[in-house]
Parts: sequence; C-alpha cells; structure tokens
Amino acid sequence: MALTVEDGSGVANADSYISLADARAMLTPFGQDLNADDTTAEQQLRLAVDYLENQASFYQGIKTDEDQVLQ
Repeated sequence: MALTVEDGSGVANADSYISLADARAMLTPFGQDLNADDTTAEQQLRLAVDYLENQASFYQGIKTDEDQVLQ
C-alpha cells in the first residue's frame, strides 16, 4: 500500500511525513538507505512516524488544526 504523505495541509489518512523517493534521496548523502524492497521500506517509514507520534508529549506548541492526523 502506497504511503500517504502529510504535506502540512492536513492530508486525510496520512501515514508518513516524507515520500519513499524523498527519503531515499535524503539518506543517500549519508551513505544510508532504506530496505531495497519498496514495501518493506514503506513499512520502515511508517514505523518512523509511529515513533515520532509517540514522542508528541515532548513537542512544544499545539496543532494548528486539531483534525490533522499527524503532529
């Protein structure tokens, strides 16, 4: 299942902060990469979002839109 990326506009059912292609491009200069299998790599990104969302109590400020799915 393809990622649904939150772009700051309150995308419904968002499950990632970044696309798979953008994540790979961001990691390449650091000599890192996600799993070569796209399905597994997407799951890695979803796990990263899950981790970040579980840290929400440590974030400062408030959501600008209470209906947005992700922080």
